[in-house]
Amino acid sequence: MKKLSIILTVLFIVISGAISNIYAQYDDNEESFLYYELGTGFEKFNNWHIGFNKKFNSNDLISGVFNYHIRLTPQLPGDFIPEYSTWIGNLPIPRQSFALFSMMYGKVFYTPSRFIRFVARSGFVVGRCDQSVDFKPAEIIVTGGFLGGDRTSNYTFKEQILTVTGIVINPTIEMPLLRGLGLNIGVYGNINNVASIYGLDASILIGQLRDRKVKSDEMQ
Repeated sequence: MKKLSIILTVLFIVISGAISNIYAQYDDNEESFLYYELGTGFEKFNNWHIGFNKKFNSNDLISGVFNYHIRLTPQLPGDFIPEYSTWIGNLPIPRQSFALFSMMYGKVFYTPSRFIRFVARSGFVVGRCDQSVDFKPAEIIVTGGFLGGDRTSNYTFKEQILTVTGIVINPTIEMPLLRGLGLNIGVYGNINNVASIYGLDASILIGQLRDRKVKSDEMQ
């Protein structure tokens, strides 16, 4: 998955540049646009994100995005049995989660259609990681009660909090279907000091996405 994501990212940027150089482009005339994105990802982590995009000088872009990634902690033993509570049932299996904020700069590459454009963006990411570590075998203890019994886990573990810093690469295809509503899909690559995160992202776009009209002299 990691190699595939890197290959797709490189191809995405190359194709975007080629398209922008070959075709007469649809280009936005207004000074700047502000729009927002809300979406999820398809990767080894469950992922949700929300962010804003500020487009200016026709094809410059600044993005701020908050990402939340979560998965089972990598150190989880294969025979792990979760703690059980009479009132709750099995307690959640230990996880690894990332709460990250990224700032990115990018370029917008237009196509002959106002409904499709390419964005190549990258930047830095900061945040925190919460994860369960240091698993040690333990005896299971079962306690009885009026409504049933409780059970401890067969492992003890600790909770660890880490500061995360790294870089993010996120080229996307944007589809401004309406002036105020659209979609995007792209490759997401996050390389940081704790764990590298790769996958595909998709978002709903809301805000000012393009000009109200297309001028005839801008299209060929």
